[in-house]
Amino acid sequence: MFSSQYTIRRYGKADQDGCHPYRDIAVRLNIQSLNARELEALPEGERSLRRVKSFGKSEIHTVNQQAGTPADRLYYQGEWYECEQASQWQHTPIGHWECQWVVLPAGEQEGNLPQGAGEHAPGHRIP
Repeated sequence: MFSSQYTIRRYGKADQDGCHPYRDIAVRLNIQSLNARELEALPEGERSLRRVKSFGKSEIHTVNQQAGTPADRLYYQGEWYECEQASQWQHTPIGHWECQWVVLPAGEQEGNLPQGAGEHAPGHRIP
């Protein structure tokens, strides 16, 4: 069911310079477009942004303001998406995570390609 492999970028807390260290993780996901009902539920100004949803067994993190960590990012079809919503469904036979992702602005896309899965990058400044 979760047959395609994608890169998830997981961030840590910012250092004294404001850079968030990260690592890229290979995960298996099923990625789909949002359906018409899901798009209609969004505020009107947010409907024009490209969004996708994913299903998988791997835990996905949204932004954690209390811990000071940015949301996970997904590299999909040559662009980075940020996780806006993540829900764990344990009551189903497959026990999975359902997430919603929004494409990042062009300025946050450039020069930010995925590292090899499991590699540690020196850091990335989050605006």
